Amino acid sequence: MNWLKRLETHTWRDVPVCILGAGPSLLHYNFSNCFNCHVFAVNSSIIKVDWSAASDPDILRVWISNDSLCKRWSYFSKVKNDICFKVVRDSWLKYKDELQDFIFFNPRKTKEDVIEENDDGLLYNSSVPSAIDLAIKLGFKNIFLFGIDHTAQGEKTHFWQYLPIKEQPKECVFDKGRKIYLSPVRIMQPVAMQKNVWNMNISVFNALKDHASKSGVSIINVNDSNTPIPFIHNNFIETSLSNYGIVHMPISKHS
Repeated sequence: MNWLKRLETHTWRDVPVCILGAGPSLLHYNFSNCFNCHVFAVNSSIIKVDWSAASDPDILRVWISNDSLCKRWSYFSKVKNDICFKVVRDSWLKYKDELQDFIFFNPRKTKEDVIEENDDGLLYNSSVPSAIDLAIKLGFKNIFLFGIDHTAQGEKTHFWQYLPIKEQPKECVFDKGRKIYLSPVRIMQPVAMQKNVWNMNISVFNALKDHASKSGVSIINVNDSNTPIPFIHNNFIETSLSNYGIVHMPISKHS
């Protein structure tokens, strides 16, 4: 597992790891003062964290993605500049020369929803299962999921679609040497395609649930609404995560 060595050299403090998806419910949480628990930001959820300064060496920050289309989003400049480990699937290897500090993982050799203990890859059908698989592989025992909803609110499937237009991520393209930001309709999966991924995720999450149980790992989905995700659901107050600097903002404010 050579690709894991850069992560495994850290000595983890015995605190939870929070994995941030980009579902609508993530809008209601502020992570800007979350400096004393581990955080994995998946794809566009990195918008919600402040990693501009170095962290405690016992705290792990990870941005993870298995979708190389992320390179075309405007938030990718934040990914490159933030102080965190950047972990991406081997499909990103075509960009290796310009991503010198990135860590590349291989997909598991098994079927998408099959987990073999000694396989050195990660689950690969979408980025959230990859993140959960990584957290378990690194030995974390308490995993909390945020913004992993697998529900659409009309045509909105991501937290940032509720932000003012100028704050929403865009597609970044170059035209005659100029950087131009466009509406992301060309790189945004249609809702129907996103739902297909969500449906596949259910079987993958069930495999992760069994794998976590055998490994003595607790996975809690922090979500107040109905969701098909097959992990235990707790509301934010029940988790005591406010002790780690996470703020719940159920009405209007956001970070």
